[in-house]
Amino acid sequence: MKPIYTLFLIFLIILSTYLQIIIGYERLPYQWNTLADVTGVYFNSGILGCQIAIAMLSVLIFNIYWCLSRYIVAFSFLLLLIPLIYADSRASWLSLLISISYIVQKRWFSSNGFCKKYWFLMMFLLLVLLILLFSYKIPSAQGRLYIWFISLQSSMDNILLGSGMDSFQAYYMSWQEAFFRANPDSNFSYLADEVTVPYNEFLKMYVENGLIGFVLLGILVFNIFKIKNTLVCRKKYAMLSKGILLCIFSFSFFSYPFSYVQFRFWAIVSLALLASSLHSEYRIHLSSNASMKLIRYGVLFLGGVFLYQRYNYFQIEKSWNIAMYSFPTEKVQSINCMQQISERLSENSFFLSSYAAMRKVNGEYDEAIRLYKKSLEYKSSYYTYIELGKCCQLNGENENALECWKTASFMIPSRFLPVFLCAKLYLNSGDLDKAQKLKKILLHKKRKVDAPEIDRMLLELATEGI
Repeated sequence: MKPIYTLFLIFLIILSTYLQIIIGYERLPYQWNTLADVTGVYFNSGILGCQIAIAMLSVLIFNIYWCLSRYIVAFSFLLLLIPLIYADSRASWLSLLISISYIVQKRWFSSNGFCKKYWFLMMFLLLVLLILLFSYKIPSAQGRLYIWFISLQSSMDNILLGSGMDSFQAYYMSWQEAFFRANPDSNFSYLADEVTVPYNEFLKMYVENGLIGFVLLGILVFNIFKIKNTLVCRKKYAMLSKGILLCIFSFSFFSYPFSYVQFRFWAIVSLALLASSLHSEYRIHLSSNASMKLIRYGVLFLGGVFLYQRYNYFQIEKSWNIAMYSFPTEKVQSINCMQQISERLSENSFFLSSYAAMRKVNGEYDEAIRLYKKSLEYKSSYYTYIELGKCCQLNGENENALECWKTASFMIPSRFLPVFLCAKLYLNSGDLDKAQKLKKILLHKKRKVDAPEIDRMLLELATEGI
């Protein structure tokens, strides 16, 4: 890839960052909303914070190597710094500082004597910053540490090969349930919640691909930053690409950027820019124009196949949305539509759960139970166990319903709903002693959030005479 093309793409992404911030603020419905309420392609303020950090880093590197106007740089930084602060993302703040430290060292402190002293100072400052950021949101930081601990503990059964690609969300909540069954008095029980990502891309790589995959990834990352033999005239491109990659990798220690296509694109563009800056011995030379044409046609063909598959999948998801929207008024047609697309979405846990909910509302409890159980094969979820238990109760399978709700209560011990549902079932079946015991548990249970729904549950049990 020619550097000028890559730089043009990076300029477009920086511009898109500004547009995302502007459009996000414009769509805020109330004046008291914060950046955490911004919606768009980033879905949450933490991911948007990483995008802003990358844009700020790019502006800084452009200023260092392309000598932009100081007024333009200062204005650009100010426009990006304010939303970065209000994004309230500790990971994006830290990743930006690490990346800037790396660029500054390479630009002004590259000699051996200064390099060691500089990195010693920066490591000390980063350690202090980590402690401060940990103290800034202690419950959030503790929650992530527990997630990492449970993930590492559970991955010991498949330490070499891992549990398989994209398997974390399928297994983690089951691991969390097993942990709380064995440690019911754990301090983490108050912090636990529904988890689909480990908030650490490198940990996810280790859990899903084992030690072998993790080591291969480490070798790749190490060699990216070890590369020094770049063309003098393109050194600035290498620094830009390494800075962006370091920012993404640093953010990956505390979040999940590669779950978003934007950051995959950033990484690919950065690697292409780095490759274009290397000396000729690192490159593969093709002997003829025919070889280049063959490669280009092959890439175009594969791209066409990919776009065709994405278009078909988009049409299926469109049918899914239409069926969900029209279900309250056209139940039979919606269920028929879901049946038609079920084969293509047979491994999508969200589709299976929504399809099961339709079947449950329509009174087809056996089929709904089957779909809920199939959904749990692809994504172990507290919410799915709650709905599966309700469906089992409607189908007269009280023991299975109790087991589902007990499983849900161990998954997220701070939740009141599973215990309440069990108490109601015992009450309806005439077992007043067990219902009374569960009511006492609810009365003495510490509230994570002072929600009116909890008061409603307790009031309902009180009116039932227990």
